[in-house]
Amino acid sequence: MGYRDPPPWVFEGKALYQLNLVRTEDARAHVPKDLRLVECFGYTLGGLYVARYDESPCGKLDEMVVLGGLVWNPPTSCAWASRVYVDSAEARAHGIRTCGLPSRVATFKEERGAEKSGSEEKRQRKKKKKKKNSWWFGAKGDDRGDAVSIVDSKERVCRLAFPATPKLKGPRIAMFLPSFSGRTKLIPDLLKYSLQMRANVRLSAPIKVETSADSKRGSIANVLKGKPLVCIAFDNMRMDVGAPQKVKMVDSK
Repeated sequence: MGYRDPPPWVFEGKALYQLNLVRTEDARAHVPKDLRLVECFGYTLGGLYVARYDESPCGKLDEMVVLGGLVWNPPTSCAWASRVYVDSAEARAHGIRTCGLPSRVATFKEERGAEKSGSEEKRQRKKKKKKKNSWWFGAKGDDRGDAVSIVDSKERVCRLAFPATPKLKGPRIAMFLPSFSGRTKLIPDLLKYSLQMRANVRLSAPIKVETSADSKRGSIANVLKGKPLVCIAFDNMRMDVGAPQKVKMVDSK
C-alpha cells in the first residue's frame, strides 16, 4: 500500500535539518551492518529532520526522521533514516510498504513555552521582552521558547525545543537530494529515490533535544543527542519525491 496519487509525491511546508556528530558505535546500532558508514576518528554524521507539511499526499503532516549516520554506497553517500515518526497511519504505511522506511505513528504533543520558576517568571515580566515568532507554531509564540514532545506507544521519544524564526528568509534555492532506504524485512533491497526541493534556505539556531538521562550505548537517544554541527532551515518548501528504485550494493572495501 502507498499513497493513492502516483509519483512524484508533493510535500509543501517547512523543515529543519540538523546534523550531529555521532559516535560510530551508536550509529552502527541503527544502520544495517552490511552498509558502510562514512566515519572519521570514531564519529559519523547523524542528526534529525523535522518537518511540518501544510500539504502532502495525506494532507497536513508532521514528521521527524532520526538520521543514524552517513552511509557510503559508491559513488553516493546519503544520511540513513534509522527511524521515521509521522502522525498519520497512511504516511506510515506508505513509508513501510513503498519506501522501505522504519516508519512509526507518533503523537506530536505541542507545548507552548517551557515551564520556569516563579522568580524567573518575574524577571521575564520585568524585562517585558517582545514575543518572537515560533518556528513550530508559525504565529507569535512565547519568548521562553516553544517545544514539542514526540510520543510513540505512550512513551516519550524526545522533546524538541525549537528556535525562533527571523523575519527575513534566505535565498530561494533548487536542490536535488538523492536518498537511500530499504534493507528492511519487508523490502530487503537497497533503494534510492530522487528528491527535488525548492525552498528559502538559511542557517538556524540548533534544535534543543531532550531524551531520557539514562541512555545506554547504542541507544537511539545518543543519535538524537549528538553534538550539533549545523542546523539548516527550509522555509516555503516544496519537495517532489520520486518513486524508489532498486540499486546495486557496491563492495567498497
